[in-house]
Amino acid sequence: MLRIDVVRKTSDQAILKIAGRLADAEVAFLDEELTHWLARAGLVILDLNGVTFIDEQGLAMLKRRPQADVQLRSESRFIRTLLEAHGLQVS
Repeated sequence: MLRIDVVRKTSDQAILKIAGRLADAEVAFLDEELTHWLARAGLVILDLNGVTFIDEQGLAMLKRRPQADVQLRSESRFIRTLLEAHGLQVS
């Protein structure tokens, strides 16, 4: 199960806190939410500190999104290493 909470929203950015597993049907759910928030704010920051797992579909979806539009944040060594190993920048 994936949980998405809006932490902060301004006219030019939204910060979404993501928790749970980014896998299977949850990937499409997050993709739809990203589309929704990108239409309302020019930048979406994904706080991935609560994410415990990302499958291949989740990685592919994150890689399809321009990093200028979607920024990834995580303090988890596991998630950071996984994302960076697949060419994604994490702050």
